[in-house]
Amino acid sequence: MRNPLISDVLYKSREIEKWGSGLKKIYKLCKENNVKLDFKILKTGFMVVFYRPGAGNAEKVGEKVGERLSANQDKIIEIIRDNPHMPARKISELIGISQRKVEENISKLKKKGLLKRTGSDKSGHWEVLKNI
Repeated sequence: MRNPLISDVLYKSREIEKWGSGLKKIYKLCKENNVKLDFKILKTGFMVVFYRPGAGNAEKVGEKVGERLSANQDKIIEIIRDNPHMPARKISELIGISQRKVEENISKLKKKGLLKRTGSDKSGHWEVLKNI
C-alpha cells in the first residue's frame, strides 16, 4: 500500500491478514475455479479484472457457456412465452430498453437455440424452444 499509516490501521483492525498475501490468494483461488483474471497496473495503483461466465464484462465467455441468460433475455423469454405474437417494439416498452437492444437479445437467443421465428415478420410468431 502507498500510505503506511492507512496500511497500519488496516492491519491492526484485522482488515488485512498480512502484507502481500491477498493477490496470491486471489490468483490461486481463481486458478482452482477456472476463473480467468488479469492484473492491470494503473498510474494510481492496480486493478484486478475477473472474467466470470454470465457477468456483464464477460459476454463472450457467457455465450460460450450458453447456460446463463441476462436479466433482459430472461424477461424477453417470459414475455414471448406468455404472448408469442408480441412485437419487439412492445417488448421494449415492457422491459424499458430500446427496440434495437430487444432485437439484439432476440438474435442472441436465436443463436443459442432458445427462440425460433415461425411465419412472416408481420403475421408470424415466436416459439420458445427450450424450457428455461
